[in-house]
Amino acid sequence: MKRRLNQYHFTIFTLLAILAILTLGLNQASYLGGAVVLDRELLPENQYQIGCVDNDPSNYYDVKGFVKHKDYLYRDYCSDGRLFQVYCASSKVVRMTRGYDCPNGCENGACLS
Repeated sequence: MKRRLNQYHFTIFTLLAILAILTLGLNQASYLGGAVVLDRELLPENQYQIGCVDNDPSNYYDVKGFVKHKDYLYRDYCSDGRLFQVYCASSKVVRMTRGYDCPNGCENGACLS
């Protein structure tokens, strides 16, 4: 009986470990230093955006892009020398790219030339 219980616990632990690895692997975050938070601000009431609008749909590294979606304005930003860009994954979904290491550094949401 004790052996079956140990096998049961081992199986549950293994399944949870696999689930955790898959979750981290499929996550848009490129590092495990914490959750990536979108840089966003509330738009004025008269600028509500139906759908998703991206001013830099090609995600050029040297352009500080932004996305307007519903009540929010989302901006590209730099963190630890890496560029994170927002984009419209669909008309209803805003996503962020994995961090890009800018060769000359990153400032104000764009890579330096």
